[in-house]
Amino acid sequence: MSGDARPAPLFYLAVAVVLLVAACGSPEALQEKAQGTEAIGELKANGLIAFVRVDGSVDAPNADIYLMDADGDHALRLTDDPAADVEPAWSPDGHNLTFSSDRHSESENLQVYTMSADGDRIQRVTTSFYDADSPSWSPDGARIAFRGFSEAGDEIYTLDRDGSETDLVQVSDEPDDGASGAY
Repeated sequence: MSGDARPAPLFYLAVAVVLLVAACGSPEALQEKAQGTEAIGELKANGLIAFVRVDGSVDAPNADIYLMDADGDHALRLTDDPAADVEPAWSPDGHNLTFSSDRHSESENLQVYTMSADGDRIQRVTTSFYDADSPSWSPDGARIAFRGFSEAGDEIYTLDRDGSETDLVQVSDEPDDGASGAY
């Protein structure tokens, strides 16, 4: 153990989030105040943080996914779409991200997408749900778990990372239970 007893930068980030939510009164209020700022992201072992920046007006916000170094330098915009691109999550190998977006929906319904870590090869992986969000990679990177909304309610599902719904697995079975989860 080194002589440096300072907490890791991620600790400070977590404390900042707790303090911001407490100061704003709720996560929704924090989101309203986040217009034009960066939302909390996910740090990956590759040293990069994937995060969402919300720009635009309160009436027409635009959320896109960015990367930056762990020290906050070198922000790089990965998505540039008028739709909301949110909830980025790193693949275990750090080469890909999964995220939720309403980019193919006129009714602002979210679906799950993947893309390479440089923002290329964006692929929609869910198609048969009213809404699909909260994506998370399996530890081996072969599957993606997500919350899917249908007429039957919201449940947790997994599917192959390429979006092959022929191997879609429902892993929860409680209608309208507000299901959410992560690998």
